[in-house]
Amino acid sequence: MVALCGTRSVVLLGSALLLSSTYISEGSAFFFGGEQKKEPRRLPPNVRIYNKSNGASFDEMIENNKKDGGILIVDFFAEWCRPCRQFKATLTDVAERYLRDNLLILQVDIEQEEDLAATHKVSMLPTMIIFKGGEPVKRMSGAAGFEDMVQLIDEVKNMGKEATEAVSEPAKQQKTEEVIEKTETQQTEAEMQSIEEVIEKTETQQTEAKKAPKVKTAKGPKPGKKGQHGKKTKNVKKQNK
Repeated sequence: MVALCGTRSVVLLGSALLLSSTYISEGSAFFFGGEQKKEPRRLPPNVRIYNKSNGASFDEMIENNKKDGGILIVDFFAEWCRPCRQFKATLTDVAERYLRDNLLILQVDIEQEEDLAATHKVSMLPTMIIFKGGEPVKRMSGAAGFEDMVQLIDEVKNMGKEATEAVSEPAKQQKTEEVIEKTETQQTEAEMQSIEEVIEKTETQQTEAKKAPKVKTAKGPKPGKKGQHGKKTKNVKKQNK
């Protein structure tokens, strides 16, 4: 109830009306004559509020992250923390950007999960820990902006690629050398087989030639000896005389 006492009462009443019409709180707006509630933003499917009594345990989620090799962002927050609310909105935008990627954002209320916050030594809010392949790879305290988060996530996504390429390059070289060695071995074996086939064929031909029957050829009269025809010719000459 507002008391009306001359000019001062009017000023007080005007101030009260002005404050009532312009005051805005988190999640709702208050206007003179009533309250207009603001609908909460719907979270993307890759953002979850952690509740160990109503889902998988934290260790199970880390184990799942280890198996799928994706990115798990754990956001430790509190409802009374204004930077936490700002960061939560940023993470929602990040989740929408990476909706098709293997990325999950897990929001943990430290007032509900004091033991979990103590285990991970959360002393400032908000605190974010990024896991990849079941291992913590990044940790940050404070409300980061959208662009900073995108850059950070892209760095985490590329983690391991250099190591994988460094490991795979010698493997590729070794495989190439194995292929070359195998090819050379096959060529050598083919050449040896070809030589053996030629030798075997030659030996077979020689063996067959030895086994083949010999062909007898007709022998003519030896030189210096007269044959029967020569004698008959001599007799004929004597008769003519």
